[in-house]
Amino acid sequence: MRARRGAVVRLLVLAALAGVAVTTSAGCGGDSRGAAPPEETETEAAAPPPEPTPPPPTPVPTVPMSWKAAGAFVWHETDIAPEELGRQMREAGFGWVAVFLHDGLTEDPVEGDWVNRFRSASGLAVGGWGALRSEPAHEAALADALLERYGLEFYIANAEAEYFFSGPEGFSPERFGRSRTFVDAFRRLRPELFAGLSSYCRPDLQDLDWGAWSDTGFAFLPQAYVNDFGPEVAPAVCAAAARGAFSPDSVHPTIGMYPGVTKSLPVERYARLLARAETVGFSVYLAETRMTEEGWHALGEAIGTMGIATYAVPS
Repeated sequence: MRARRGAVVRLLVLAALAGVAVTTSAGCGGDSRGAAPPEETETEAAAPPPEPTPPPPTPVPTVPMSWKAAGAFVWHETDIAPEELGRQMREAGFGWVAVFLHDGLTEDPVEGDWVNRFRSASGLAVGGWGALRSEPAHEAALADALLERYGLEFYIANAEAEYFFSGPEGFSPERFGRSRTFVDAFRRLRPELFAGLSSYCRPDLQDLDWGAWSDTGFAFLPQAYVNDFGPEVAPAVCAAAARGAFSPDSVHPTIGMYPGVTKSLPVERYARLLARAETVGFSVYLAETRMTEEGWHALGEAIGTMGIATYAVPS
């Protein structure tokens, strides 16, 4: 019995040991030398970094409006790229440009975003100009509306024969009175706006109501178109003729850079004529005709060496 019992005990012990061995070999901590290596997963290629966003263009500093700076008139803005004109004028030290807005009560729409493109390229002041005819109060209202539409900073009124007391039909108080009617209507709408009068060279000879303009803060931009009318309208002549009507510091001649009936003058000749006038501030009519890169540069040089204007943009 004891032998049989001992055998049974040995069998139970062996069975128990066998069970432990089985359990141990099935556990997570068993021998793994014979196990298959883990599968390698293919790593995806890293995506390239995103393209850096280019920095915004450096904004062009804006230039405050001043009649003592040099400027230019534009009639047909589609004839010249605003970026090119803006760059050339800024590099020459100019300060403003005026685009054509209306002839009497007839609008002349400015092309698309021409004004904004010029501003972005130059930082210069942009204004408008218009030819006045026979409806001064309505023309003043139209000028105001167009200044608002295009966001312009100043206005130049071009008043000529329609505003003279004398004329081919004889004397006309109504025609003479158009100056006062226009400026009163305009100043009610734009009391503080920079404004100028472009007209004939000789206030001492031409019977327009000059006082209506000077009394209401309009600068005088006499048409010194030597290319059309010869030395009788040289800048110095215009400045002297305006002394009884405008203060000397409000007179800023306009030179004629278009094909005139007399002869076309180079900008260097005009610069010398402006220096003789001893005025500060002038304008070019027209920016889109006969003005070249070299011409803008020559006038810019004359601003510095002859004092014919103040530099709007330091060179």
